[in-house]
Amino acid sequence: MLLGLRSATHHAIAARVGAKLVQLPTSPASIDYHSRIALPANPLNNLTTSDCFWAGVFRQAQVRMAVAWGSSWVPTPAQALAGYASTGYDAVTGANDNGTDLDQGEAYCWQTGLDIGLQGPDIGLPAQLDPANAEMLDTATWLFGGIGHAWSLPIGIQGNTTFWDIPAGADDLPAWQPGSWGGHYTGGARYSRSSVGRRSSISWGIEIPASQKFIDRYLIGAVAFLSRDWIEQGVVSPTGLSWPELEAAARIASAAA
Repeated sequence: MLLGLRSATHHAIAARVGAKLVQLPTSPASIDYHSRIALPANPLNNLTTSDCFWAGVFRQAQVRMAVAWGSSWVPTPAQALAGYASTGYDAVTGANDNGTDLDQGEAYCWQTGLDIGLQGPDIGLPAQLDPANAEMLDTATWLFGGIGHAWSLPIGIQGNTTFWDIPAGADDLPAWQPGSWGGHYTGGARYSRSSVGRRSSISWGIEIPASQKFIDRYLIGAVAFLSRDWIEQGVVSPTGLSWPELEAAARIASAAA
């Protein structure tokens, strides 16, 4: 299993759009959008390359399409690697397998979009979320069809794809220090405020729940990719959000960058 998130600094667009996410409705106690997709054990090449960001955002697109339109589309490894190629990765030689910066990936998703095999790319407007605000993460998952998680993972969790938690007494051990394994990106669209597996994400083709204690310590960033179709027509109507206003905020940030 490989990781591949080099840094968790957000793009200026994500920061400005995220600031617009105020006065949103209270989310339900639980949401499980993962149940809408067939999840093959397909790591989208993240077992052999550091393309975790691209595997994650393509999974997010899969969930959004399934929830919004009942689509059975499943991303392919080739699509994930095509996105990764925007960082300089060479799929033929394996050169430049250096991972992805979060701001770099956010800019690509908005400016270029993901090639999902349709007439046009899947464009996602990134919105920065506060990883320490559990209610905001729940609300964004519910309203926007899932969120992306930026992790600073400990080496102690390596090989564990069942349940991410911190063993009793392990907090101060070197193997459980944040970042001792590395940075990682996962997409997730499932949470439950009453479950020990507080929030679940998908990595290496597997759904992995995590405890709130684990989330509090190792989740260092979060992002929602807003879909115009979702907001203007969508599955859940985010009252008070204006797509033209969000686009305007993105243009201002892009011009200032």
